Amino acid sequence: MKNWVMKSWWIQFRSPLDIYENHANLLVAEIAMYTMAVLTLIHALRRGGRYGSLWLAALLHGVVTETVSYWTPEIDNFWHAQSSVMMLGRRLPLYIMLCHIVFNYVSTVAACRLKLGIIPTAYAAGLADCVSFHIFDIIAIKNLWWTWHDTDPTILERHFWVPFTSTLFRLTFTPSFVLLFLGTHKTMTGNNKFQPGRFVRCTCLSTEIYKICC
Repeated sequence: MKNWVMKSWWIQFRSPLDIYENHANLLVAEIAMYTMAVLTLIHALRRGGRYGSLWLAALLHGVVTETVSYWTPEIDNFWHAQSSVMMLGRRLPLYIMLCHIVFNYVSTVAACRLKLGIIPTAYAAGLADCVSFHIFDIIAIKNLWWTWHDTDPTILERHFWVPFTSTLFRLTFTPSFVLLFLGTHKTMTGNNKFQPGRFVRCTCLSTEIYKICC
């Protein structure tokens, strides 16, 4: 416990040196995720318009997804290793919150480059996110960045120790996120995908409100 500072339920900090000594590859993962999150933010700010809204929506998506999981008994079946920045009673690592930005933002922007309709774009983004995150999931389980409950019947079927339900989660939530992000913008402004409109902020907000209500 001496390696923890600012012991608050909301946020706590662990010494990176302690992580390096006891779980070095976790520190590498953290630094890599922070770097990629910053790079996606730079990309969003440079492109302007709705790219910034997408980045913010992906961040809110990660916060909502993770926090709901911790307080819903049916899906509260995984635990994260203690990273350098932990939140919500040391359940939520900051780098995990940012990984939602990295995977959702990159997969959505890449899918939009295919110049498909909104629905095909959503499923293309979901497929890209699912494939890339599944690899990350396998590496994380192998290195104990997080772990799953051993006896929960909903996650017994696994691939390289990653529950199939985790993969299905990414395959359903990401298309839903993209459909809502792009669909509400199209409905409220009449513009396509990343074309800016007057209701950019409302679109981002309505996306998250709709997710919470559903």
